[in-house]
Amino acid sequence: MSMRGTEQVDQALFGYSDGHRQISASLRLPSKDLYNLSAASDLAGGAKLNADESYLTGLPLAESRHYALIRTWPAPEMPRPGCVWSHVLLIDFRLLSSKSDLSEFLGLLNRPVDPNAKIYGEPISLASTSPARATPHYESVTEIIGSYYSDNPVYLDGKVERNSLEASILAVWSQQWPRLRTSFSFRTAAGGERRKSELIKYDVQVGSRPAPVAREEADGRWIAAAAADAQTGRVTPLRRFLWRYGRDLATPRRHYRTLVELFLETENRSEVSSEQAVRIFDAIPKLGDGEILKRDILGIGTASPAPCPAVSLPGLLRLLASGRLGIIPTEHELTRRLASVPPDEIATLAMYIDRHGPALGQWEKPIQASVIASANHSTITSELSDRFRRIILMARPDLVDRTRATALSDEGLLELLSHHAADDVGRTLSYVVVRRDFGLSNAELLKSRPSDIFGAAVTAARSHELDPAWVSVIGDNASAILNTHWPIGVSTTTDLTKGLVLLRFPKRSERTADVWAGALSSMSDDVTGDDRTRLHGFLLKEALQTKCQGSWKLAAAVLPELRPIILNGTLPTDVYQMLMNDLPRFNSVGYWDINKRILASLSQLRRSIQDDEALNALNLSRDEMHFVLEGADKEEKRSMNPFWWF
Repeated sequence: MSMRGTEQVDQALFGYSDGHRQISASLRLPSKDLYNLSAASDLAGGAKLNADESYLTGLPLAESRHYALIRTWPAPEMPRPGCVWSHVLLIDFRLLSSKSDLSEFLGLLNRPVDPNAKIYGEPISLASTSPARATPHYESVTEIIGSYYSDNPVYLDGKVERNSLEASILAVWSQQWPRLRTSFSFRTAAGGERRKSELIKYDVQVGSRPAPVAREEADGRWIAAAAADAQTGRVTPLRRFLWRYGRDLATPRRHYRTLVELFLETENRSEVSSEQAVRIFDAIPKLGDGEILKRDILGIGTASPAPCPAVSLPGLLRLLASGRLGIIPTEHELTRRLASVPPDEIATLAMYIDRHGPALGQWEKPIQASVIASANHSTITSELSDRFRRIILMARPDLVDRTRATALSDEGLLELLSHHAADDVGRTLSYVVVRRDFGLSNAELLKSRPSDIFGAAVTAARSHELDPAWVSVIGDNASAILNTHWPIGVSTTTDLTKGLVLLRFPKRSERTADVWAGALSSMSDDVTGDDRTRLHGFLLKEALQTKCQGSWKLAAAVLPELRPIILNGTLPTDVYQMLMNDLPRFNSVGYWDINKRILASLSQLRRSIQDDEALNALNLSRDEMHFVLEGADKEEKRSMNPFWWF
């Protein structure tokens, strides 16, 4: 056959010529198709046609991949009774699939005027305009849909006007997607009865039903919706739905109802429920069957947007865990579907993974990774299990803060801490750690990250949230703290004092006065009351135990406030004991006179390092200044003479 335009249709004429046979044709058919077509174009058994009557027949020709649309008229002019003319359109399956309204083919069917004309030996052009479309008979449409898609033969009422009856059949036929169209068959011969010898069993015919078909009340909704859609003769949302999802169904006729009901259930909805999705996979269980629909339900299809919404993410997990999937999405497809998990579904998915992880098999890890990637601060709530909260925070250190860490169990907190030895996350976790008692692990935690733990403990102590167990642990392991850079980086004198209290005001801090002076210069001075006196007493002691430039700076910073308290005898007992025990001692100065010991220490300091500006800032009396400048030497000489008092 030569190449012809897609808007051309092959044709054939059948009639009487020494028997009923093909008179002319534009297409050479395979012998089996020709045999079937000869039978279908002959007068239907028992049919009686008036001169002005005709009937319509449609049947697929499988070998040539054409569809035969036939109109049959009586031929009383022929010498033999019962002769007929049948004009046949041989519609290529591809052309049949391209038309939205198949009734436009009816305008090409005409009773032959000159059966010997050559016109039947050439393709006929498909008219650009369609004939007036008859109105389908609603009851006939519902009968076809209700019976045909329930796998029952269809019998239509022959009393219905011919054009309306044909319009009803073509309305249903036009609604069908290509695979259904090319297997659908019908005949409208009124009064005809199928002879046992006939080869063709038509899906739709006119006549009395052998036995009534009982239908459930639930059938009414899908039948009515499908019938109403078929009568429109237009491309509708339902029709697009059917055409997309029907094309790869192995048994499309059986699943027509499934598709219509799914459309009705999901119309104007954003997702398929997990129950609906499971029902679809149960109804179409075979591998490769209905794959387009299944992929769209899983949310991994290619259509955007897909006519059928995807199943909810919890429903997707349920399907993956059920073993019902006839198709297996790739890890890339699944990850793409889960690329952005809505925050309000994080907890639901996490709980499902917790409970059904083994059932998810190979999908557990990519699903878990997607949930982790989509998590944010608002999703790390109490609804998450401790295990999954820990998993998320382990993978997403950017989400670790005090609130989320506080919600972790002791085990989870310690596991997370072990992965963040010395970073910002570790410092955040330390804040939570010092508010709990881990028993024997407390000392190990302190030794493993002394700076973080101690800094967190100071903060907790300031807000009265430090677990009491840590007070003794820090005091007993003060050396671990003193081996760090503390107090460098401390921001306030209140924090400095809290830290010293926890360290039990160490007798030897192993810090030079330069270190203390440098740290103090960068702090906000906010400590008050007895804590201020304690801090000043400690810093004075540190200043006078070492001889360096920082000693004068510390003395100038604390002595102007501290000496009046000393002179007034109002030192807190613990400060008095600290100064009594830790200030330098001189044999010539009574150890009980703290003020005299301070002045003697300053005098000794001045012999090594001079800082007149700092000395003048101490607000000493003239006698005290004289003692600092000269008194220490005289006192030292006296101490060398055991009889100096004579």
